[in-house]
Amino acid sequence: CPQDWRLYEDSCYIVRDLRYTFEQATNDCAAVGATVALADDADELNFIQGFFEEMEVMAESRYWMGARNISGQYTANDGTALDFSPWAYGEPDSTQGQCVAVGASTLWKAKNCNKLRRYLCEKPAGPPVLSRVTEIPITTVSEDDAVETTLPVATTVSVE
Repeated sequence: CPQDWRLYEDSCYIVRDLRYTFEQATNDCAAVGATVALADDADELNFIQGFFEEMEVMAESRYWMGARNISGQYTANDGTALDFSPWAYGEPDSTQGQCVAVGASTLWKAKNCNKLRRYLCEKPAGPPVLSRVTEIPITTVSEDDAVETTLPVATTVSVE
């Protein structure tokens, strides 16, 4: 994962400590090659929840999940069906909004997409990157004699 992002299973996450509308959050995540995070199961939702708890913001607000009502059906941002959707009792209540937000209870609620909320961005993790320093002998030749020195060289290797 890039610096400041956190790895969970096969995805990287970052908390955006901004308050944006759902559309603004979607665009902000897209600008860094990501989407608004969407929990695929209870474990991932708990991981996401823990991220916000570390920031001590859970008590004050809900945050966006990457799902919304499209043509009468709540789906992921990309239009795919939701495999996991832990709605609160009486939800989804589309009269309250068309976008999914979650708070300290971890239960989803339909909320107004124009409300300013925090969010996480999620993107697939890339292959692990190893960085190592090796010593490479370099021979320099002067007019009088040859001198051998070694120089440290950093190399980066992607492991797939």
